[in-house]
Amino acid sequence: YVPDTDPLQMKSFVLDLNEGAILISFDDFPDINTLSVKNITIQSNATVSSGTGQWFTLSGGSPSLAGNGRTLNLTLSQSDANLLRNMSDIGKTVNDTYLAIAYSAISDYFGNPMFPLYPNGSAVRAANITGDTTLLQVLHFDLDMNTGVLTLHFSKTYMVSTFNVSG
Repeated sequence: YVPDTDPLQMKSFVLDLNEGAILISFDDFPDINTLSVKNITIQSNATVSSGTGQWFTLSGGSPSLAGNGRTLNLTLSQSDANLLRNMSDIGKTVNDTYLAIAYSAISDYFGNPMFPLYPNGSAVRAANITGDTTLLQVLHFDLDMNTGVLTLHFSKTYMVSTFNVSG
């Protein structure tokens, strides 16, 4: 018996802004119980530094395995998904969407940590992007007749500058 000591390596990833998910394919079987989402960063180019490019470090999400067990399906937290949908320089095309993953983000089933993809040049470009095509919906509203204030509650965030009150 020869134990597996090879680090887990990411092969590719897909960002699905419509579903609010990232699918990450690995060369081995990731152990989702070791996932630390806060060690995953999405950025606008392979190298980001102070003053150049946009980046966003995830704060939460729900992992599951997909396909042959070598693909991590990370459903983003609602706040992360909404922030990504509204970023101007990330997630529009594969050319402006890169993933950086720290050494401690996830391990395989043998405890081998992830081969790190640093934000300073080794981040990996997206294989595919699915844009957000889900229409904005009003979930409910509150109307205060004493103050004349109407409060609308939407299904996701939106750009206020695009809101047209005149119809």
